[in-house]
Amino acid sequence: MKTDRRRYTRKEKGVTVHFVVADADSAVKGAGFTRNVSRGGMYFRPQHWRQGGGIEKGQKLRLRVDGRRCDGRVLRVDEDAFGDRESPGVAVRFHGSPEYGPQKRAV
Repeated sequence: MKTDRRRYTRKEKGVTVHFVVADADSAVKGAGFTRNVSRGGMYFRPQHWRQGGGIEKGQKLRLRVDGRRCDGRVLRVDEDAFGDRESPGVAVRFHGSPEYGPQKRAV
């Protein structure tokens, strides 16, 4: 049996997420849906987005998740996570983890 070594418990939760890549040369922004969320971060699938480039590991994102605004950093991009190279799976760690609610940033 494999043990989950994550610090915070993930909740399978599908909520809308809006994002903007803060440090991209061109505008990369859009919306998608989370697959799971924890106190420290989330995993989401961007579905409706304008690509001036791609989402890459290490980039800073401005996020609005379920009405809350926060910042995060991309930990991993899974190109074939959903069987569709156009919409990768994106793992994000919230800045100021474990609490992401107090940060107020405009998206």
